[in-house]
Amino acid sequence: RVTGVQTCALPIFGLFAYTQIYLEQLLGGGYKFAFTITIVDAEPYVTPFDMMRSYIELVLFGAIIVLIGVEFYELYSCIRETGSPFGYIFNLGNVIDCFNYFVQLTVCAIWMDYTVKSLAVQESGLKVHYNAYHDYMATGRLLEMTNGMADALLLIDRLSELSTLLFVYNSLVATSLMLVCFQVIKNMNF
Repeated sequence: RVTGVQTCALPIFGLFAYTQIYLEQLLGGGYKFAFTITIVDAEPYVTPFDMMRSYIELVLFGAIIVLIGVEFYELYSCIRETGSPFGYIFNLGNVIDCFNYFVQLTVCAIWMDYTVKSLAVQESGLKVHYNAYHDYMATGRLLEMTNGMADALLLIDRLSELSTLLFVYNSLVATSLMLVCFQVIKNMNF
């Protein structure tokens, strides 16, 4: 399996297109081709819209904390009434609620990690071009590298990490949305 990586930058907006291309040789001959493209925002909190989104994120985080507090109160009430937590623990609705709140807290932690790492990309000094090779016209030692190559590889490594974080983030958000659907169905009176 051969993997190629290409990074395209739009530094005015702090956006990167991180592209991975996969070639896998098939047993019968030929190649199987696949690719992924991830748009990475290296400046997540710059515009007024971003600042409004950050306010909404804080409200959402506060709501999650309040809902977790409600679950702890339900657990406390169950223990006070029955003398045991098993009535709360063996209720499928409570298990779905607790699992969803755990997933949502994990999503918040991943987003905070993404934000910190994207700010590290931003602070590293985004460039459109990295002078990776010492002399492009050399006849010998054509691939002699400069410090620019290390900077370019560090940027690609950071973008790869951000791309993975976004994939995990999106997967967990989808899981949380499915759990929210179960929570709504659980709370409906038929």
